[in-house]
Amino acid sequence: MIGHRVDVRVPSSGRSARHDANRGLPPHSPGAHQKLALAHRGAGDLSSALRHIDVALANRSAESPIQSVRLDTAHAHILLSDPVTAEDGRAILGRAARLSTEYGLSHQLRSIEGIRCDFERQAPNQGASTL
Repeated sequence: MIGHRVDVRVPSSGRSARHDANRGLPPHSPGAHQKLALAHRGAGDLSSALRHIDVALANRSAESPIQSVRLDTAHAHILLSDPVTAEDGRAILGRAARLSTEYGLSHQLRSIEGIRCDFERQAPNQGASTL
């Protein structure tokens, strides 16, 4: 796994859905599931991370470029954590980088570059980046 393992307590998705409803968000809010996915990734639980990012992706709607970049970046970050899905992650991260550049989302582009650099530093045997 890329990155450091941290001890993170992640609420169950049922609790999260109730919490989202209490805040006026739909139970399958892409933003909430994106955050849960990244928390699970940070805790080293890739299967839960993938489950939550899949819910976020399945419930994405007409979104702004920044929302699209954020969701794609989170998705790519999770995929890059597993050598089996790393190439898909690289492709999605490249798409997010292009969209960030197109819309002048410099903060998101810096985050994408940081993820890319971390991946390349920790996975040198995966070949040169095509992003």
